Amino acid sequence: MRSRAIGRLGLFLERTPAAVDRNVAGALEEVLCRLPWDRALRRHRDRVVLQDVRFLYDQMDRDDLRRSRLKFLLEHAERRLRL
Repeated sequence: MRSRAIGRLGLFLERTPAAVDRNVAGALEEVLCRLPWDRALRRHRDRVVLQDVRFLYDQMDRDDLRRSRLKFLLEHAERRLRL
């Protein structure tokens, strides 16, 4: 499941899965910032990408200082997905 999520995020970011795997937190932030910020997310692709981001976010180390920023961005995107 992890390798599939990393592979899909790599496709979304136009990077290799190895590049995404080297910096997962940075890739998650970039994905969340690339999604449209000011409108509802209605495309199937957006839903799949957010599922992958949520999966990888949940696997992050709880002590990682980047979690709070990622949590804010992820929750905002998930709210837009429900609109």
